[in-house]
Amino acid sequence: MKYVKFLSMVMASMTACIVSSCYESSFESIPLDENLNKTSSVVSVAIDSNYVKISDQYSYTIKASSSANIYVNGAKKTLGVSFSSKEKEGTLLTIKAVSASTGETIEKSVLLDSNGKIITIDFTMTASAGTGTLVEKAAATAAEEGSVTITNAKAKNQTKQYSAATTASLTLTKSALDKAVAGSLKSTDTLSIYVVNPTSTATKQNLSDIVEDFPVMTVKTGSTAANFGSESANVKIESANFEENMTFFCEELGDNSEVTLSDGGVYEFSTSKLTDFTIKTKVKVELVKTDTLKSELYFVVPLGNNKLTYATKAGYECTYQSNEFINSYLDAKFGAFREDATRDVTIVNQDQKARVPYTLKQVMYTYNVYFGEVRVVVNVYGADYITVHSSQATKYNSTTNY
Repeated sequence: MKYVKFLSMVMASMTACIVSSCYESSFESIPLDENLNKTSSVVSVAIDSNYVKISDQYSYTIKASSSANIYVNGAKKTLGVSFSSKEKEGTLLTIKAVSASTGETIEKSVLLDSNGKIITIDFTMTASAGTGTLVEKAAATAAEEGSVTITNAKAKNQTKQYSAATTASLTLTKSALDKAVAGSLKSTDTLSIYVVNPTSTATKQNLSDIVEDFPVMTVKTGSTAANFGSESANVKIESANFEENMTFFCEELGDNSEVTLSDGGVYEFSTSKLTDFTIKTKVKVELVKTDTLKSELYFVVPLGNNKLTYATKAGYECTYQSNEFINSYLDAKFGAFREDATRDVTIVNQDQKARVPYTLKQVMYTYNVYFGEVRVVVNVYGADYITVHSSQATKYNSTTNY
């Protein structure tokens, strides 16, 4: 991600160039072409405002983490990993994606409140536990050493979109293992542990204040169910994404498992049974302020019926770059950043090639997003508004650039 440039918003297309750009609330804009009135070669061009049509469509793109049947508002759109289209501003998109490989279904409702919105669909990763360790072998080690530790060393790093190396281990004391074997655990069963990423289905794209849980990974202990009675096993996960002052909890263990990490890199907990454990972080989103970005630009308009494009920004920008848990949440909440989303304006020019100025405004929201005690300042792009100044059109001169 890139640090948002608070003093300017740069937007350009092949048919537009920048004159001035600023925060409407903070800076006085530069008068458009203030020197041209002193130039005798400037010729006014008559462009009737009735022949200027501004599109009310916003574009959007759905991106799935693997091939899926993608439906929008009940209609199937494609089988693949991506679908792009346009709808009227403010349309509520009801999206369903069905994994082509597993049949997993993810549904999201997204308000189309900005142009160029990217909507992410993350399917749960399917994974193998690797070879694991036979209970009888684990029992022999525990009997000799007092405990046994099973790691995911023989399984692949099962992190779907995280690049940071992640390892998990399960430590059983002899007494805990004896309790499990006395129960339902068989000596021929296999103990294993590995990590996968859960889906981010529950995270809805919106611009409101909210406190919500965000799943960052699922720790799986294979198909073997074991109960340790009054004893417990220790689960330890190591990852660079577990950062100091971030808060995590394990859903299956309840709120008592919530911990704010004093040291980065390690999250661990005790459990009286083996199951799948979903690790979550609690996220708090607070709106700090709303600004309006303002740019003065112009179109070069040939004779005839012309469909012209201008660029807007979408998604979010922030200064935080080092944690993939944070990035994954922000992508799910606000949509990934893009600076090249385009919209259309149709101008019918019946006079001569013209330089037609316009004013572009876009809302920008600033949020504080807390992951435990870690605060991230996030700038999110919203609706855009364009005003075409057809009455100020002048003859376009390619030599003098006006």
